[in-house]
Amino acid sequence: MGLNWSFHHVTIRTTVYEKAIGFYEALGLTKYIEWKEKMGRCCFMRMAKSLFLEIKEFTEPILEPGRLEHICFHVDDVDAFYRLAIENGAKTVMAPFNGPLNCTPKPIPDSRVCHIRGPSGEAIEIINWFGFKLDV
Repeated sequence: MGLNWSFHHVTIRTTVYEKAIGFYEALGLTKYIEWKEKMGRCCFMRMAKSLFLEIKEFTEPILEPGRLEHICFHVDDVDAFYRLAIENGAKTVMAPFNGPLNCTPKPIPDSRVCHIRGPSGEAIEIINWFGFKLDV
């Protein structure tokens, strides 16, 4: 018997809490709830009906095994999202480019992708798989 589950959130640890919230608000997320923990403030930023980005404040950067690799957003217009992110403080890792994705069992012949760093140093991938429809 399988378990019923769905993705809920990704957590970003940050030392620039307000800047991180402002960055994701500029990209269209909205603050859902906020609370305090021992290490600092936390909030959920709503991405979709039941899909969230959690932002946790830390006074010092913490790097440990198992930390977040990256966040990936599927968007309709990679270039517009990229420009908006850069205008709001993101740093370019890899500018938008087109290419195939060698997925199995069936490759995706065309996609547009870029990679950036958010205000907390978090790695963000922005992608459009042409023809891919997100069911949210």
